[in-house]
Amino acid sequence: MKRSQETTKTRFITLPLGAALIFLALGPSLGSAATPAKGTKTEKPAVPDSTTLKGGEGGTKFPDMTVTGEDRIRIDFERPELILDLDPKSAPGLERERTLDIVDRGAPDLNAPLLAQSAGQHNAYTGRPWLTMFSTGPVARFRPALSKVERWTLQVADSRGNTVARFNGKGRIPEQITWDGRTLSGDMALPGLTYSYVCEAFDEAGNKRNFLGDAFTVNPYIREEKTGVTLLVPGTELAGKNPGGMPSPILMETASWLNQMERVDTPVVVEALARTRDEAAALAAKVTDALPALLLGPKNRLEVRQNVVPDAPETGVCIVKASS
Repeated sequence: MKRSQETTKTRFITLPLGAALIFLALGPSLGSAATPAKGTKTEKPAVPDSTTLKGGEGGTKFPDMTVTGEDRIRIDFERPELILDLDPKSAPGLERERTLDIVDRGAPDLNAPLLAQSAGQHNAYTGRPWLTMFSTGPVARFRPALSKVERWTLQVADSRGNTVARFNGKGRIPEQITWDGRTLSGDMALPGLTYSYVCEAFDEAGNKRNFLGDAFTVNPYIREEKTGVTLLVPGTELAGKNPGGMPSPILMETASWLNQMERVDTPVVVEALARTRDEAAALAAKVTDALPALLLGPKNRLEVRQNVVPDAPETGVCIVKASS
C-alpha cells in the first residue's frame, strides 16, 4: 500500500497476518501467489499503489497481494474536522424556562419556618385550644352500687364534715350521679380541698343501708352561665417561676376564655382566698402582675379582692369572674 503524503493521523494496528487479511476482506487467495500450471507463462497482475476504503459500504475488494517482512499493516485514516455548533441557551435541558422550573421544584419553603415560629409565640390575643387545664364538665361523678332501693339520699361533705351538696330520689338509684361543683350555699367547690360522699338507701321495709365513697379532690374548672363565666384557679398552678418569664399556663388559658366574651370591656373580678392575709395578697399579686397584659380591652377593668378563709386550700385559690 502506498504511503499517503497527506497530513493525516496514523495508527499502527498489529494483527496476525491471516486475521488482518480477513478483516480487510482480501479474499481467500491472499497471502501468497497462486502456483501456475506447468508450461503456462504467467504475468504478474499490476498492483495499485494505493487502495481506498470507502465508508458506508459493506467492504472493499483488494487484488492479490503478497505481504513480506514484518507481520503488520500500516493504514492511514483521514478524519474530518470536528465542528460543534452548540448554543448553551437552546441546548436540550438547558433552556431558561426548564431550568427555573427544576429549581423551583426544589426551592425551600419559606412559610413553614415562620408558621412554626408563630405557633410557639405566646400572643396575648389569640386563643390557645391546646391548653386544657380547666375542666368544663362535672367536677365529680358518683356510682353507688345499691339495689332494691325504695328511696335514697347522697350527701357530699367537705374535710370538716359539713354537707356541701345533696342529692335524693325515689326508686332505683341512677347508675351515675354528677356534681357540677355548686354548693348548697350557692358558692363553688374550691380546688385543692378534700371531699367525700355517703349514700343512704332505704328499702320498702324501712331498712337503711349506707354506702361510703372514696375521698376526692376537685380539679381547676370553669362554669359558663348566661350572666358570665367563672374560673377557679388553684394556687398550686401559680407557684414557682416559668421559663423565660412567661405567664403561668393556667393564666394564659384564663385570658383566652375571657377574651372570647362578646365585650372586651367586661369587668373582671379576681378574688384571692387564703388562710392568712399575707398569703391572699401574694396570691392576688401573681394574678394581677400577669393577667392584665394578657387581656383585651382596657387595663383598668380588673378588680382584685382578698379574703381570709380559715379552711381554704393550703396554697390558696383564685376565683376569676366576668359578668356579661
